[in-house]
Amino acid sequence: MKLEKVTIFCTNILDTGTAFGMRGDTGEQIFIPAMVAKRVGIKIGDKSQATIIPNHQQGERTPWYAIQVDPIQDPDAPETLEDKLGKAIENYRPVAMSLDDRIARAIAEHEGAYHTTAEVATMVSVDTIMASSALNRLFVHGRVARAEVHARADQQLPSVCLWAENVSRFIEGE
Repeated sequence: MKLEKVTIFCTNILDTGTAFGMRGDTGEQIFIPAMVAKRVGIKIGDKSQATIIPNHQQGERTPWYAIQVDPIQDPDAPETLEDKLGKAIENYRPVAMSLDDRIARAIAEHEGAYHTTAEVATMVSVDTIMASSALNRLFVHGRVARAEVHARADQQLPSVCLWAENVSRFIEGE
């Protein structure tokens, strides 16, 4: 097993605590398991020292696997290219947002108090099935509010679902 000790920069942390980083010397991606990331309390943009091995499970996308991460603590050291890269990563805002995040943002920023599933799908350029699935996930996690409209009293399922950033958007109107 080939162990390497390298400087890394944390580039992403998932809700599960699993993190990803990149090597300071080559820019290659590194998988950081949740247990390792949580132990050190790593944050996006952190510069750390990591012991890495080749990643045999997802090596084509993320060639390295961190088995240990240690913080680097030398505040008096002069700023290096790696330091500048770390700051750039910390300020980096990913272009590719998840569909759920794109929909939540579109609902919050778009004119109008509430929207149909079809309107939301159009806002984020996906089909209504994908939008519906994402909207329901957002609703389950409390990130959007849903109103079900029934055309008749005997209907089991709603005729249409309306979506808003929060309940007050349904009441306030435009």
